[in-house]
Amino acid sequence: MDLERRCPVDLLPDREAASVADWLTAHPGVEIVSRDRAEVYRNGVTAGAPNAVQVADRFHLLANLRQAVQQSLTPHKKHFRRMAAAAFPSTSGSPVASVTPAVSAIVTGATTKQQKIQSQRRQKRREKWQHAKALREQGYTNAAIASEVGVSVRTVVRLLKGDDYPERKARTRSTNCLTPYLPFIEQHY
Repeated sequence: MDLERRCPVDLLPDREAASVADWLTAHPGVEIVSRDRAEVYRNGVTAGAPNAVQVADRFHLLANLRQAVQQSLTPHKKHFRRMAAAAFPSTSGSPVASVTPAVSAIVTGATTKQQKIQSQRRQKRREKWQHAKALREQGYTNAAIASEVGVSVRTVVRLLKGDDYPERKARTRSTNCLTPYLPFIEQHY
């Protein structure tokens, strides 16, 4: 693309450094190359136009920023939901009922989907436990139960350890770079 004239110039046959280098060698005078962060393009531009300035384009900068923000905030979803519930209390029981519809749809949709998946997984584990328990009552060995239920012998031993369904333990809160600041965030937001 010629970014000054905003029009396509050519289409390369592949995503190889050699193709980029060959094209740039055939078209001298390129001073600035806007590219994504792929090493292939960096190598091709360096070989084909060694004096050209290489810059990242706006699309890839924003894509990289979005990815970095998402990766850093995802572990803290629970805290943001708690803060949203405190900031937007409602009488209907939903912590986000009074939030604007777009925000409400995003928050409740993600929560509902996640809860649905967790519920389905829990139900499958419960069914395996019930099946293992029934097989034990019929006199099956741990190895035979494991083969029939589709779990390891170790899991069978754990499942049949007590009389009640073994609930999974809640995950402990891990510490990370945001942990020291959570009280401040929760107090102010």
